[in-house]
Amino acid sequence: MVEETLDEKFQRLSKTLGVKATRPRMSIQTKLDLYGLWHQATGGPVKTPKPSRVNVVASTKWNARKKYEKLSKDEAKRKFVELAEKVVPPSNL
Repeated sequence: MVEETLDEKFQRLSKTLGVKATRPRMSIQTKLDLYGLWHQATGGPVKTPKPSRVNVVASTKWNARKKYEKLSKDEAKRKFVELAEKVVPPSNL
């Protein structure tokens, strides 16, 4: 059996977490961490100005992305995979 590459694991877990039927229940903090890591891994650091705190959703998402801006794309992928493997049930891996 061939070992999956980091990119293959990242893509597979991204897909699994993107499908409501296979998405596990998880805390809001875990969702935000996965969101921030995914965006860092796929797009790099957040480039938009911080939204007003009045816009709670946009501000919270921006903070989740900002939290991981110092990670390289590969580091963010690795952390995303580690966290996703903890929350996705083995039957969905």
